[in-house]
Amino acid sequence: MPNGGNDPAPGAERGPLSAGKKKRIWRSRNAQKGEDAFGGISGAPDRTATDIALLVLFLAVGYFIRKALFVGMVWSDDYDYAQLAVMIVEGRFNPVDIGPYNLYAWRFVMIYPLALFFKLFGSTSENVAVIWPMLSSLGTAALLYFIGRKLFDSKTGLVAALLHILYPADILFATSVLTETPFNLVIAFSMLLFVYGEEDRRWWVKLPIFFIAGALISLLLYGRPYGTMVIGAFGLFMLMRYRINLRYMAILAGFAGGIFLVEYIVHAETGRWFENFAVMKRMLDPYFTPTSNIARHLDYYRESLFNSRMHHPHFYIFVIGAGVLFAWTRFGKGASSEEEKRRRENGFLVLFWMATILLYIEFGFMNLEHMTLMHKMERYLTIISAPVSLGAAAFLARFVNRWAMALTAVMLVAISIWWYLRIMPPDLRGMLAPF
Repeated sequence: MPNGGNDPAPGAERGPLSAGKKKRIWRSRNAQKGEDAFGGISGAPDRTATDIALLVLFLAVGYFIRKALFVGMVWSDDYDYAQLAVMIVEGRFNPVDIGPYNLYAWRFVMIYPLALFFKLFGSTSENVAVIWPMLSSLGTAALLYFIGRKLFDSKTGLVAALLHILYPADILFATSVLTETPFNLVIAFSMLLFVYGEEDRRWWVKLPIFFIAGALISLLLYGRPYGTMVIGAFGLFMLMRYRINLRYMAILAGFAGGIFLVEYIVHAETGRWFENFAVMKRMLDPYFTPTSNIARHLDYYRESLFNSRMHHPHFYIFVIGAGVLFAWTRFGKGASSEEEKRRRENGFLVLFWMATILLYIEFGFMNLEHMTLMHKMERYLTIISAPVSLGAAAFLARFVNRWAMALTAVMLVAISIWWYLRIMPPDLRGMLAPF
């Protein structure tokens, strides 16, 4: 099999190899195995330092954008979380004593880090309260870089991080004391562990990583239960790649182990088991969803994605569609068929990540006893901002010819016209008249 000129041909003189030549041979062999020098599955040269510098620059830009568009504590939920965090700092927090219908006391991923920053800075001001959501927002973008680098290549990771930094809804909630960005961080971290575990061939490394990935997902039950659908994405991906793979059981074991650990700690403090789930059941109203408007309720998020100023213009969704249609385009002329197949499978992991959550929050139930549809709010869509950004990046980073750029330009123009005609408030259209 041709070796690209890195190794001497049979019978050729074999002299001592320079350090540079040894490095090129090592990279070439790793590329044949489907791994590059810095963890991805591409044979691209190692440019980690440059990538990290660009990522830091993107994160700095994201920080200043979020500070310039600061929102602060404008919802009622913000003050509930802040009050609970203050109770934790003062040592008088007990989730059972808060009230029989208080869900916020069980959202540990939100209130404990918030309390930590209150204690560290000795202040409960707005600027301190938004530190955790802000760090979660930027942290998710950073994790997307590493996920994209591992699934595809570093360019995809950088594009994914940049798209997420510029994602409108994420910018909005990054400086709001709400759970959207912290729980996004948890999901992205679990996905990162799953991806690294899946790519590692050593079972004694793979299984513990899978276990921790599942344990992280269990935290979503205490705040955003629909986020646990990402476990379904893991299962669909492994089913597609292997058909049957018992390693998936390590993820489920981690999920169960995480629930047990949280419940054990809560029981030690309160004497209650699974009180969080009892609170959720008490909160559910079997008549919450108006039956007279059931058709619109089952189309809520589709309307929000394409007709809401918070999430639109939603160029990303169209780009993902183009990526799926064109199999995320060619992955380079030098890519082997096996490597290209693996990349495309990885692309579908991103698609499963987005689809499992989106379909459940649109068509799923809050209460199987009463078949109550999920409570719906536009801001819940922020939970798919990470897979949407990564899925779009997998296509945008593959600009290999003029046709890909032309297709993207056509989509952007079409969406801009749509946004102008359908979304932009009429009283603001005059701003564009000079243009």
